Amino acid sequence: MIVEAANRVMLVVDKVFASTVALEWSLKHAMQSQYYLFLFYFSKPYRKDKKNRKREVKTDELVHILKKRCLSKRPGMDVDIRRLEGKEKEKREKIVKEAKEH
Repeated sequence: MIVEAANRVMLVVDKVFASTVALEWSLKHAMQSQYYLFLFYFSKPYRKDKKNRKREVKTDELVHILKKRCLSKRPGMDVDIRRLEGKEKEKREKIVKEAKEH
């Protein structure tokens, strides 16, 4: 999806408290309702074992909670969630590639 005529903000989030604080700060100080926000999060490739699946579900839920928080603080803001998959060592290059495409 290409977004035109709007400021785009891309934020990488994860389960650590610092990413939630960064999002809160951005909503309060840097973003306006007409902005388009991409919430990126990175996860390991899907595996069928129960332990990894539970972790993935928790991360998915967290990102959706963060999206709801954005929409409650900035009604009208467009928020898109992007889940990136790969090995830990691929994380940086995948995030940069995705950011360049948007």
